[in-house]
Amino acid sequence: MRVLAATHWALERLVADGSFREDLYYRLKVVTLELPPLRERVDEIPALVDRFLAARRQSDPNCRVRGIEPAALDVLARHTWPGNIRELRNVIERATVLGNDDFVRREDIEFAPVPIGEARPPAPAPVTYPSLASGLSGSESAASAASDRAGLASPAEVSSRQKAILDWVREKGSVTSHEYSDHADVSQRTALRDLSELVRRGILARDGTRKAATYHIRNGEKAVSEGAGAPGI
Repeated sequence: MRVLAATHWALERLVADGSFREDLYYRLKVVTLELPPLRERVDEIPALVDRFLAARRQSDPNCRVRGIEPAALDVLARHTWPGNIRELRNVIERATVLGNDDFVRREDIEFAPVPIGEARPPAPAPVTYPSLASGLSGSESAASAASDRAGLASPAEVSSRQKAILDWVREKGSVTSHEYSDHADVSQRTALRDLSELVRRGILARDGTRKAATYHIRNGEKAVSEGAGAPGI
């Protein structure tokens, strides 16, 4: 059996915040093909149209459509194609069914309206971590702003899963990846990944290396969260 899976989401980020199963991710992550959307390769539309028309003639002997007019191709080239190649295939099939000529004409092109209220669901929203945000230095704030402009998650944002980790680490004082693995009932690999991600964001500090390392809240964050009027996690 061969499984082909397609997605518009960044699965690595969803695995990191616990929104996508890690074991399923590694089962699917064998050969990955990055395919640009159709709107970024409109020069391929004529060849795709020819292929769809040939398939239509093969499946329906009564289909008399032999090609497409340049004006119709111009309409296709200007469309944004939210449905990518599937949408193009449906547009061509609709044109061959409703058209009355040997060629697909401009007036035969009809695009399906985008359903209202059925837009793609938003990606899981991160939880703001105010105590860390208020304790950033000037250089750290600048780095955070730069990462936001680049579309990356800033250190001041943590998922609900990471927030739960931080609550537990603060309660314990310091933990090892093995302790976290037992506490959260996750694999050792997942524990190391979760803790390392918080170290990379500058929220946790690590002492030691690999499985023997211990993790604790960074001193700057701890001071801020324990200060007068500063919100905790």
